[in-house]
Amino acid sequence: MDKNNPATRNDMAVLVLSCDKFADAWEPFFNMFFKYWADCPYTIYLCSETKDFNHPRVKTIKPGKEVGWSARLEWALKNVKEDYLIFLLEDYIFLKPISNERIEHHFKVLRETNSNYLRLFPCPGPDEPLDGYPGIGVIKPGSAYRNCTQAAMWKKDAMLAIVDPTESVWDFELIGVKRAEKLDGMFLCVEVDEKGDPLEEGDYPITYYCTAINRGKWRREAVKIIRNHGFKVDLKARPQESLKEQFLRVVRRKYHELKGTPSVNT
Repeated sequence: MDKNNPATRNDMAVLVLSCDKFADAWEPFFNMFFKYWADCPYTIYLCSETKDFNHPRVKTIKPGKEVGWSARLEWALKNVKEDYLIFLLEDYIFLKPISNERIEHHFKVLRETNSNYLRLFPCPGPDEPLDGYPGIGVIKPGSAYRNCTQAAMWKKDAMLAIVDPTESVWDFELIGVKRAEKLDGMFLCVEVDEKGDPLEEGDYPITYYCTAINRGKWRREAVKIIRNHGFKVDLKARPQESLKEQFLRVVRRKYHELKGTPSVNT
């Protein structure tokens, strides 16, 4: 790896934000993470509450007590030294190999443009192209989910400026967007590629199955993906959704797609 590349100067890390109640998801998450990003060069933080995850390449950080989502995020941001973060949640199941060269390229774009955020998976995608940077677009102020919690590179100070420790994860996205509008610097996103929908079929800096756990249960599709890779899912710790629940979830998603309305948790 090029030591002169800004991404190699120990100023970016991976932050996986989780909580004790989702501890059963950590093993399948990291099995899939290292399956597709075995040579990840960055420090990898897992933020829980009180529980540890025993893995030689994962550094567990924890406030030592149960706290809300945004309070936990704020605590984590204040307790990591790096200035930039690749932000992930514990139920994002990686699907394709991740290229360090490609990640470094996007990190370079983030810094060259002095942007606050670069979404690495277009869910949703940008509003308009970014001149001079093919494949990357701008998320305009006022756009819904401008600072959403999908996999993204963040300038840490920008994330700290947006988070309110009293709010929920949904508030962070829906209310925090107003605070994001007050910040200098752009919010960027990779563009949807030619494969379109479903996004999981595309080729992005991080391509993953988004939201493997829905309403407290494993989605059936996620369980199948993980097991097809030879990894275990503990359905005693957390059940998978029933066929009826899966059907209703798909119907809700199609409804929102037809109406053109956002759905926070389908």
